[in-house]
Amino acid sequence: QSCTCRAMLFHSKRLLGFFDSQYNRPGPLRKLHKQKGLLWIWSVFTLPTFLVLVGNHPDVQEWFIKQYKPVEYPPQSDPSIIYNIFHGRTPKKSA
Repeated sequence: QSCTCRAMLFHSKRLLGFFDSQYNRPGPLRKLHKQKGLLWIWSVFTLPTFLVLVGNHPDVQEWFIKQYKPVEYPPQSDPSIIYNIFHGRTPKKSA
């Protein structure tokens, strides 16, 4: 019989009244967090698609190739000189 009482209390309007109280209504901060989360999810799925659609356009690729300049090192430079100086060793060669 106690099981029947618990079931009745579980489904009673008095018990479910908590869910319509101020404790469960989303406040401005909770709404803001939800909006920020939705914006994050939208951007994670939309921005890569947008970048692929725009970045694969032939005019954009041609513009990038014209703007792109690879790093050129003079023939005298040796990366081991900078590495040795960075690690506090004396370089074996100098530029």
